[in-house]
Amino acid sequence: MYNRLTWWESFKANVEVEKNQLLEMHIEIEEDHERKKAELEAIQKDFDSQRQKLEAIMQKVMKRLHVIDQDE
Repeated sequence: MYNRLTWWESFKANVEVEKNQLLEMHIEIEEDHERKKAELEAIQKDFDSQRQKLEAIMQKVMKRLHVIDQDE
């Protein structure tokens, strides 16, 4: 009986260790996901900002070309 109890206690301890390791991995994965999500959102904001600047430049160019076309 003593060996069975020792084996059972050892088994339960191993399961607890595995559970804690999996929980830590899960937390790390969630944190990494949130970090990457924030990075992606920052990239998207930067992309939108650059697109808006490019559109403004293109509109200025189009206005200038239109003015030049009218003068000719």
